Amino acid sequence: MGYYVYEYVRVSGRRTDLMAVVHIDDCRACNYGQGHPRNAGVRHALYKWHGPFETLEAAREAARQISGKDLPCGHCRPFVVTT
Repeated sequence: MGYYVYEYVRVSGRRTDLMAVVHIDDCRACNYGQGHPRNAGVRHALYKWHGPFETLEAAREAARQISGKDLPCGHCRPFVVTT
């Protein structure tokens, strides 16, 4: 299993935020760093995929370096530990 980080600029009114979201590689929103074709260019005009990363911690560190925080994807929930 690998991980990717999705970097994008969120614009809300006069405020802009640099965001970084951690994904599991086979997540439907990530698609191994290619994203979902339906969303290409629609939701976030300024975006970039980073990875693959071999470990979750490496992906989280990359996300923190990009935006100062690491956010989990709402679809694949990479921070939830499964056994």
